[in-house]
Amino acid sequence: MTNTTNDNADLVNADELLETLWKPNSRPSARWLRDRTLSGEVPCVKLGGLVFYSVEQVRAVFYGVPAPTFKTVDLSPEGSREEYREAARKNRDAVERAFLASEMQPEA
Repeated sequence: MTNTTNDNADLVNADELLETLWKPNSRPSARWLRDRTLSGEVPCVKLGGLVFYSVEQVRAVFYGVPAPTFKTVDLSPEGSREEYREAARKNRDAVERAFLASEMQPEA
């Protein structure tokens, strides 16, 4: 998937997410990811019938960084592009703050 604008620069599809977060020999299946998405364990952005993921948000969920509160945004034709941009910025900031806080914790 090639992004031509910054609007979708942080979003990837399921295959790209799996390739980004897991090594080939330990990568879960697309079905596993779909099941986790449907159960709500994995945050996603739905655009019509398509599903996209923020690598930072999913990494926060699976790699022990305290998960920030994720806002669900409706990107249907009636949804607001500005609402999406604001929610994406807040989510990105929350992930960064949580990661920095975890880096400052003393090792046990």
